[in-house]
Amino acid sequence: MSRPAYLGKMLLHWCEACNVPVLGKQCGCGRRTKKVEVTPPGDIRPAFDYDIRRINSVSEKQFSAPLIPEAPCGT
Repeated sequence: MSRPAYLGKMLLHWCEACNVPVLGKQCGCGRRTKKVEVTPPGDIRPAFDYDIRRINSVSEKQFSAPLIPEAPCGT
């Protein structure tokens, strides 16, 4: 059985102070970040409005519920 090919490490961290994704171990604010575990084949790109609508549309057709909840006000 062959092993899956990966294009490289997915280095994703999260700054809890700024509530933003970060690619390094330290945020621009100076605080250390938490590593986000990503299961291959992961995709760490941000989801834009079109992506979220598309994902929820498919999820609602298949499972009668959106997969990604609406963002809280102010984000």
